[in-house]
Amino acid sequence: MGWFEPGVVYLEPTPGDPFIHLTRDISKWFGLLPFGGAFGKDSVPHLTISVPESGRTMQEIAYRLEPELPISLLAEEAWLMAGSHVAGWKTIRVMPFSLRS
Repeated sequence: MGWFEPGVVYLEPTPGDPFIHLTRDISKWFGLLPFGGAFGKDSVPHLTISVPESGRTMQEIAYRLEPELPISLLAEEAWLMAGSHVAGWKTIRVMPFSLRS
């Protein structure tokens, strides 16, 4: 569990490298940097749990979520999204993962 300023709580996948490589590949393919490059070339792979507008504090979220960790999931698809917390987010493309043999 981690957080970004100002108050975005997130979970990081383990391992994170496959998501970093996927983000790099998508960036190259579409000629875009994650978040318009505002946070550098590579973004932190994450699952957003809460944003400041939720009214929950980071401590409350951590307290409630910690007993449930770790969460085991299988990523089945990636979403390419564009927008912002102010203007809203739009899904540009959903890309299912395929199993490689």
